Amino acid sequence: ASRADMVEGIQRMTEPDVRVVVITGQGKFFNAGGDISEFLENQGKLDQLVDEVLQFAHPVFHTLATLPIPVISAVNGPLGGAGIGFALCADFVLASDTVKLRGGYCAIGLSPDMGASYYLTRRVGAAKAKEIFMLNRALSADDCLRLGIVDQVHPANQLTSAVDSLAQELAGGPTSSYGRVKELCDK
Repeated sequence: ASRADMVEGIQRMTEPDVRVVVITGQGKFFNAGGDISEFLENQGKLDQLVDEVLQFAHPVFHTLATLPIPVISAVNGPLGGAGIGFALCADFVLASDTVKLRGGYCAIGLSPDMGASYYLTRRVGAAKAKEIFMLNRALSADDCLRLGIVDQVHPANQLTSAVDSLAQELAGGPTSSYGRVKELCDK
């Protein structure tokens, strides 16, 4: 999605009649992170490029994470880099059995950004998050479930129905109570 589409989507999420938000990827990937080729092409102004991306993305992630309604990530395929932060800023993370997670940052000489280290550490603890980022080994969907990175794993052809079922359950529940639970647990 373009930046304009994401801003429009975020604005719609804050409307009072929205009771639950689902985020997912298009195609076979959830989100593989930043465009490394763009970073390589712009090495002379890499700091400026990274600042521009962060100035846009951090408010998006913060808004998603702090919405007073439930947010579900439907991780439909591989993810890495910034995609980790995007997926894990949600309250519920449901994944396809085709998921592969790889930190990616250390493989290209960078450190985690876009909330990846924050959200992964909240889910698995500091020691395991450091291992995942430093060793850069691919984790399967089952690995992610076992470690608590994702909450549920479903066959790829059943992920959408599982997400829809959870979204309907949450949309029919006490939205204001959910907002208070999120506020209390995220402090």
